[in-house]
Amino acid sequence: MYSDWSTTDAREPGERKILSILGIEYPFRYCPPGKYRMLCRQCDDGDKWDCEASFIATLTRGFWTLETEITQEMWSSVMEKNPSKNDIGPRRPVNSVSWNECADYVCRLNGRGFAPETLRFSLPTEAQWEYAMRAGEDGDHWKLKEIGGLYPNMREAPNRWGLFSLTEFQAGEAIAAGKHSWYALDEWTADWYEDTPKWNENAPDGEWKCRNGAWIDYIARDPTGPAEGTERLVRNLRMCDNRRFMPCGGREGRAPDDPCGGVRLVLVSDR
Repeated sequence: MYSDWSTTDAREPGERKILSILGIEYPFRYCPPGKYRMLCRQCDDGDKWDCEASFIATLTRGFWTLETEITQEMWSSVMEKNPSKNDIGPRRPVNSVSWNECADYVCRLNGRGFAPETLRFSLPTEAQWEYAMRAGEDGDHWKLKEIGGLYPNMREAPNRWGLFSLTEFQAGEAIAAGKHSWYALDEWTADWYEDTPKWNENAPDGEWKCRNGAWIDYIARDPTGPAEGTERLVRNLRMCDNRRFMPCGGREGRAPDDPCGGVRLVLVSDR
């Protein structure tokens, strides 16, 4: 039934397929194997780049990523409740959920056999999340424009692979301060948090790239972050005040039981 979901066959980046789970459509986009410069962030002025902590991440296997964050109707159909405290609506992103709750959600999907054959649902690694958001490129932003249709109140066009971020409305302090009131949702990843990644330790299969006798780049293969920790990693997009682009460099650690974000699923090979 789902044999055409293979992640080993040659596919076009951004190919779209839909799973139907409990009567709700889950649209996925294909992310092919590839490499990119990870953790290279665009500065606030939109012109300068901060790449001091960056490295080359190589993803050796393709995967499918959900076109948007998990919506409230997706979450409610599996978990039988909607914990969202902001921006309520069935096709708005579920929010105010913890990493532990997201892990439980994934466990329930896999336990009920909803994944295509040879695949399993997972939270994305940090490397997978950023690769998908950048659409495999070193570029760091989506151009913003008002769009509607399938996802109400969406504020930006999809990236090159067809992925959207369902911006979450934040009222109160932001409005009172005269700032923009739309922010992208923090998204949980599978990784433990590490403030200054030690990629040579966390990706033992990586290698250093040498040019003119100097080590200039670390190349990590399928990095997954530290083996243990006390906080899980959330990644996010942040809309700049000039509203021209959304950099995808936001990262921070949160306690696994902190109901502070949302989540975007991936389908990965279980073999």
